Parts: sequence; structure tokens; C-alpha cells
Amino acid sequence: KKISDSEIEKFLSKQFSNLFSSYTQSFNKVYNRMGSLFIKNFKREVVNCKSYFINAIIYTHRNPVHHGFCKVFEDWSYSSYPAFLFETDSFVEKEKLLKLTGGLDSFIELHRQNLANFESLTNLEII
Repeated sequence: KKISDSEIEKFLSKQFSNLFSSYTQSFNKVYNRMGSLFIKNFKREVVNCKSYFINAIIYTHRNPVHHGFCKVFEDWSYSSYPAFLFETDSFVEKEKLLKLTGGLDSFIELHRQNLANFESLTNLEII
């Protein structure tokens, strides 16, 4: 029997819910506190165009740099970005994404430009 997308979505959502609930209960018990630790619900959006898809990937790769977990994209080992630069195993369909972005050099440059643009917007001086 084929499992429907909605059944898979429900299952995954429930698994994450259980994980976050267990973690929250344990954390609250250890630190003698009450209440939620995480935002209540996940937000899902349909990715229906090439530019939005590419920007979502770059945003995901930029987040650890933006939040100071690492200095450069390739230093964050929990990201798929290093898989594009180094010969590592990955479930990511690298060839398809590189084709969408115009090749490895273009992929890297899009990331650099995005980070530079983002940093210039967040470093504005208020006069």
C-alpha cells in the first residue's frame, strides 16, 4: 500500500512534536521551570519557483554564519554547503542544484553575494 503525502506529513509532524515535548519536559524538570521552549508551530511554504528555491537554500546556508556559529559557510558541518566543495557523501542532489545555479563557481558566488548584501543591510548606521 502506498503511503500518501499527508500521512507522511502527519507522521513526521508527530515525531517532531514528541521529540520537542520530551526535550522541553526534561529541560523544565532539570531547571525547575514551566512553559514552552520553542515556537508553537512550524511554518511551511510551497516552493514553486526556481529563485525562491535557490534563495531558501542560500538562506539556510547563511543562518549559521549570521548567528555567529561559524565564520564561513563551509565551517558548519551540519549544512549541505561543504558537500558541494569537498568530496563528501551527501543525500543532496548536488548536480541538480549546481545546474540550477549555473555551476559550482556561480553557486559559491551567489552565496557570497547574498551574505555581503545581507551584512550591508544589517550593518546600517542610524543617524
